[in-house]
Amino acid sequence: MPSYEDRKSALLNAIRSEARPLRYADVRRIMGGDAAIRRLEAERVIERISAGVFAEPGRDTTWDSVAVISCLHPEGVVCLETAAIFHGLTDANPAVVHMAFPRAKRVPVHPDINIEGYRWSETYLVQGVEPVNIGSMHVAMTTRERTVVDFLRRMERTGMVEEGLKVMRAYFMTGGSEKELIRSAKQIGAEGHVKTVTQTAMVMRGMP
Repeated sequence: MPSYEDRKSALLNAIRSEARPLRYADVRRIMGGDAAIRRLEAERVIERISAGVFAEPGRDTTWDSVAVISCLHPEGVVCLETAAIFHGLTDANPAVVHMAFPRAKRVPVHPDINIEGYRWSETYLVQGVEPVNIGSMHVAMTTRERTVVDFLRRMERTGMVEEGLKVMRAYFMTGGSEKELIRSAKQIGAEGHVKTVTQTAMVMRGMP
């Protein structure tokens, strides 16, 4: 049986190579039991950052809530407000994680983190989505363009105009492309929103 030190090295390699925290079940499988996990915590090799999730101390904790949900639910895609914050499209700081999940799955509930969940079709979970390095792990997130398109879709559907226009304005003020927005809208079959993109882009050009 591997020694404690060998198992500890294997655990740290897993955390660092995968660039993500690990679930309790994964840590227990590598270390061989709860006694070894308690020893790791006592030695400050790892720390419990939320229910059922462990990571190395000393990391950037800014995005811990996103890291935790992405670790527990890797099928999810970070979107809307949370993606907008990451892409510098809003200065808002909502106390929830906005994440989309497959239609066949329920939106998860977490005891420590508020989740604003959405259920998307497979196309929406793939097109305009990219892996990004956020905090202590790699997560799937909508691109800048896709994030703006999603705000426009929500704006038309719910009437949340102020939020949609604010994100749109920030996108163009930071060098965004109308052509890329339209391309992103077409990728997810949101042809009906292309007109909104074009019209809003024209309005934005006239803004101070």
